[in-house]
Amino acid sequence: MLNYFPHFSITGYANSYIVGNHSTGEALVVDPGHFDGKLLELIEKNNYYVQTVLITHSHTAHIQGLKTLLKIYDAEVYAGSKDLGGISCHKMRNNDILPVLGTEIRALSVPGHSRDSMIYILEKTIFTGDVLEAGRIGSTSNDFLKAQLLENIRGKIFSMKENYTLFPGHGPISTLEIEKMFNVEI
Repeated sequence: MLNYFPHFSITGYANSYIVGNHSTGEALVVDPGHFDGKLLELIEKNNYYVQTVLITHSHTAHIQGLKTLLKIYDAEVYAGSKDLGGISCHKMRNNDILPVLGTEIRALSVPGHSRDSMIYILEKTIFTGDVLEAGRIGSTSNDFLKAQLLENIRGKIFSMKENYTLFPGHGPISTLEIEKMFNVEI
């Protein structure tokens, strides 16, 4: 059984997430935007060891704490880019499957907010980064990218039949069902 822990940082007003397997002690961190004492304490008090880091996209608010995390844990980093500020990553591509925590994570490429935007599907959860947030979509720099992002959200996320919990890069947690009904930007 996996346990999910959200962590909010005032730096960048960004969310990070820890997912841990209590049986094995293995954990992963999604978007370590700010690696502070509270995040470390959350990992350590649960007797986890971070082996995997998932990056939804390369904006500073989501990767700023990565160097600190890697000084403490010997973790593998997965992202839509091969390099994040001098940190080498395993480049994820659309529909890649990553075996971690005794299960699998599926990665989907969802460009629009950024060219390297990835979402990660784990069990009944989706880590959406800045692609999709509660009640809105991620910002874009022009109309073409907004249209691309909307097409990707509709085709890759809203086409899913099951209900998922959405863990965004900013703002509150939501569900796919709620976003399908009430997200005014879609």
